Amino acid sequence: MAKHHLLCIHGVGQHANDWVTSEEQDDGLTLKDRFQTSWKQYSVLGNTDDLVFHSIHYDDAILRLLNTWEDMLGQFATLAPRTPLMKSGTDFFNELHEKALATKEEDSRKQFLRTHVMDLLLFYTIPSVTDAVITYVGRQCLEVINRELEQEEDATFSVLGHSLGTSVVEKTLKAMFNEGIEQPNGSMDTLKGDFKFQSVSLVANTSFTLARVDDKESFYINSNFKPGSDSGAICQSLLNINHKLDPVGQFRPFNPPAQWLHPDDGHCYIPVELSRLSSTNIHSINHYLRDPRAHIPLFNSIKGYTAISKQALDSAKNQFDAQTPLGRFKSMTTALEKLRIDDSSTMKEFVQSVIAVQEIARKYKKDIQGLLGDFS
Repeated sequence: MAKHHLLCIHGVGQHANDWVTSEEQDDGLTLKDRFQTSWKQYSVLGNTDDLVFHSIHYDDAILRLLNTWEDMLGQFATLAPRTPLMKSGTDFFNELHEKALATKEEDSRKQFLRTHVMDLLLFYTIPSVTDAVITYVGRQCLEVINRELEQEEDATFSVLGHSLGTSVVEKTLKAMFNEGIEQPNGSMDTLKGDFKFQSVSLVANTSFTLARVDDKESFYINSNFKPGSDSGAICQSLLNINHKLDPVGQFRPFNPPAQWLHPDDGHCYIPVELSRLSSTNIHSINHYLRDPRAHIPLFNSIKGYTAISKQALDSAKNQFDAQTPLGRFKSMTTALEKLRIDDSSTMKEFVQSVIAVQEIARKYKKDIQGLLGDFS
């Protein structure tokens, strides 16, 4: 049987180049381990021998850019007031700029500002950072795809992006299917022929959040970043997975208009909104993928058909809900609900909420014991 290759693009923060297999998430498992553990719960899927994981990374590219940290922050201070979504919070972003300049390695909270908040804002604000990340990620993806197709012509591919990585996915895939990715020799390389990803999954989706356009027609309608049978679509299915208590994915959410897809392709877009908590680290990719409401549609999309039935999904949901009683996280849920981030919020409020989530997690971490072990 042909191999299926899953290209995984990480979110904000510091990550190893082999992060999928080396970095433990909130439950003590790596992303690969979590994926395989959940996969094996459903015998109908078969084993994972034909599923190959690829760590696509860009944190090292950002770190190289940030060797000139003060220069990047200077560009941020200049460009932020000119960026539509950030104009209303100029004083707030100036304050972030000053705090980031004063970051010290031993202060974990300031490091969070530098490695998480500022990474996101620099990617959004400074075109040279955006372009460098797209090129770096695009080269890795094309290298994997071209190499594996050369070895096995019927190999298939899917993409899994998390947090900031979902915006990286959206921008990179658009470039790969259109103008191309610049190679070291100066040539532009694209995905050739009738290539199409099996599935693209966006977890804690920031792709529209960090888009530099407000025009939904240009972002959705006039774009091939869509699923379906149409020759112009980039994938067979697209999953949009968010959590109602995680502000990431709630501000300027990915919300395509009805005319985005041909009526016959409506089933190819799968929006998922989670609500259960199973640890205090709500933003962890494994926190999302533990929930069968997320991983079952993901597994089905990779298989290319409804391998796991609705009856099996309902059973898995009931079992998961029984293991994650709402009362255990009641106080934390109340604190998160007060953040109230939605499509009408400002970029300032969004960034404040991202910082607040970290503080809420710190507050409740000692009080909550995860049911899958102390992974909270």
